[in-house]
Amino acid sequence: RRNIPYYSDISKLSFEDVEVNFFINILKYIVNPKDDISLLSVIRSKIFDFDEDEIAKIRLSFDSKYFYEAFDNYPEADEIYEKIINLKTVFYDFSYNLSLMSLFEFGNYIFEKTSYYDFLLARDRGEERVKNVESFIDLMADYDENNDNGLYGFLSYVDSLKSDQADNFQAARDLSENENLVRLMTIHKSKGLEFKVV
Repeated sequence: RRNIPYYSDISKLSFEDVEVNFFINILKYIVNPKDDISLLSVIRSKIFDFDEDEIAKIRLSFDSKYFYEAFDNYPEADEIYEKIINLKTVFYDFSYNLSLMSLFEFGNYIFEKTSYYDFLLARDRGEERVKNVESFIDLMADYDENNDNGLYGFLSYVDSLKSDQADNFQAARDLSENENLVRLMTIHKSKGLEFKVV
């Protein structure tokens, strides 16, 4: 209202980027293993690599309107069963470590443990994609420092940010040190900026 120029550093993070959206779905599946949409996102990815035929076979193997029930009750001891067991082992490990780590540590743990970091780095615009996920993990750290609601609370916070961002998303741009404006940023990003003055 006062025409003070400003730039929001938070707007650099787009929740609609495929790599960030997938990372969010991993977190959602950890919080709620009965969420069919996040489960399907996780298993359909190149990280866990279930193909369409395998997903259809899982779905048809158990009479339920929920996919997660078919996934949890898959009856055959075949290659699909091995993939299901491997995925569940990875996510049991995540659920266990969630209580032992800060959200920042946990986000980085997932990023490396799933080999998602290496996968993104090997793709086109790899470094940019990695930075997008790292910015999201920074957001996890900021939330964790100021809230006690854990991963579930953080995901609710992300949902509210997503709805706000849909209304006023700005394209990201790099700023020079000399631009005369107020910068809005997370606490995590601001750390160390006082060094020159102090």
